[in-house]
Amino acid sequence: MGETVADGEKRDALLAAVGRRVRDLREARKVSPSAFARAAGISQQYLWRLEDGQQNANLKTLARLALALDVPITALVEGIEPGDAPLGRRPYRRRATVGGGTATSPEGEGTGSENATARARASRTARPPRSAKARDTR
Repeated sequence: MGETVADGEKRDALLAAVGRRVRDLREARKVSPSAFARAAGISQQYLWRLEDGQQNANLKTLARLALALDVPITALVEGIEPGDAPLGRRPYRRRATVGGGTATSPEGEGTGSENATARARASRTARPPRSAKARDTR
């Protein structure tokens, strides 16, 4: 179940609308991108990508932007409707278990990093404890 081109375009339209709002508010206050990024605690590249609709901002970032603009956080999204923009769902994944268990997605496909984590945990717990003499010789 991949994202279709239409889904991506709708999401991009939502990000672009929020980005335009941030840019309009910043420009209305005659603040340069570099000064605004510094005041908001984000990189200038992140700000450029956000204003161009290429970067998604989480709630903390929106709060930082609102504080830097001295506006309520609602001013950044007020009047912008998500419409049919896909908000997406994160797939559920079982956590890795120690002792040979694997991490899987709902479809039963394991994920490499989670399996590696499980293997590392299993190898740490399988080692016998070192003796005091062995620790002293290090």
